[in-house]
Amino acid sequence: AELAALMGLEKTLRRDLPVVLFESNFSDGLQGGEATIGWLRSLGYSSFASLEEIGAALPKWHRLLRRLWLGEIAEARSIERLENRRYSMLIALPPCDT
Repeated sequence: AELAALMGLEKTLRRDLPVVLFESNFSDGLQGGEATIGWLRSLGYSSFASLEEIGAALPKWHRLLRRLWLGEIAEARSIERLENRRYSMLIALPPCDT
């Protein structure tokens, strides 16, 4: 569904090359994250990252305490290919010279 929505914005994406935030529930298939990334690359997007919660492997109660104490903790991780898993926040960046 993300790819279809972005395709509806193709004219705007080509003209303005904004930063694009999207999610991916799976990487494979016609509507998967890899297809979306491939399509965005064809428009000129050059870098992709995943916003990941730091400490995601920790027990739920520990993550809650970290959030309460330190606030929301996340980092952007550069990606070339998606693993076959859910990504709640992917970031597509245009070339640096735009």
